[in-house]
Amino acid sequence: MKLSRRLTTTLDEAEKRIERLVESQEEGGEPTTEPFEDDERGGAASAPGSLF
Repeated sequence: MKLSRRLTTTLDEAEKRIERLVESQEEGGEPTTEPFEDDERGGAASAPGSLF
C-alpha cells in the first residue's frame, strides 16, 4: 500500500512537470528546467536519483 501511494505521487508529479512544459511551449517559449518546490513535502527538493 505504501509503495502504491509513493508511485501515485511520483506519477502525479511527473504529470505536473509535463503539463508545465506543454504550457510553456504553447506560449511560444522553449522548454526549460527550473527547480520545483513540492508543497506536499514542505518545499524541500530531493536529491537527483533519490526517492525521497
